[in-house]
Amino acid sequence: MKHLKLAAIALSFSFLAGCATSGNPIDPYEGFNRSSYEITDAVDKAVLRPVAVTYQEWTPRPIRNSFSRFFGNLAEPLTIINDLLQFKLVQGASDTGRFLVNSTIGVLGLFDPASDFGLNKHSEDFGQTLAYWGYENSSFLFIPLLGPTTVRDGLGTVAGFALQTDPVGHISDTVPRVSTQVVRTVNLRSRLIAQESLLEGAIDPYLLLRDAWLQQRVFSIYDGDVPEDDDEEAWLDDESDEELEALGQ
Repeated sequence: MKHLKLAAIALSFSFLAGCATSGNPIDPYEGFNRSSYEITDAVDKAVLRPVAVTYQEWTPRPIRNSFSRFFGNLAEPLTIINDLLQFKLVQGASDTGRFLVNSTIGVLGLFDPASDFGLNKHSEDFGQTLAYWGYENSSFLFIPLLGPTTVRDGLGTVAGFALQTDPVGHISDTVPRVSTQVVRTVNLRSRLIAQESLLEGAIDPYLLLRDAWLQQRVFSIYDGDVPEDDDEEAWLDDESDEELEALGQ
């Protein structure tokens, strides 16, 4: 599955190299992105969503929450690496402590005693690190079957693959490794079911998803303290206004 993700990203970048742009600084590859969204949405409705719904219906909430904590704990090493790359040393120390506590007392992350100790969860990735080092604004990209990202964050994902930061990828046996990836994917998809109502009735679901995702990404990059003059935030505001006018809203 790791190689499939890497292949999807590589093929998307290869396609975009010769793809005409739309003139929209946020979404210059809109034609490709919309096609990717439609393909992904069709596959999701036919396969992934039914599986996620069944999983949610048949798996008790406490078990689902434990799985979510377990997979969240697997992502802690990636966060710690990026804490250090962004010179967030205090946060890095806290996240290291959190990982150690939850991996031991918390039984590999199935439980979260670290939060009770005041070691709150953070999330950092290589895309955020690239933004920290100056690559702040980046074009939106919807990768088939993987979902929304940006060119910058896609490069960050490739870096994560190259450095092998996902502990699941180090499982030597194929069946346990693939099974863990499948459970992680289904569990994550089940957590998104509650948010589906936000897209229901939208005139343009792709547009709503894109803008919401980008705004959340800006929020994450700046740790919630978004500068008032941030160029990417301004792009989003301007573009949203233009599109609402075009839709007659």
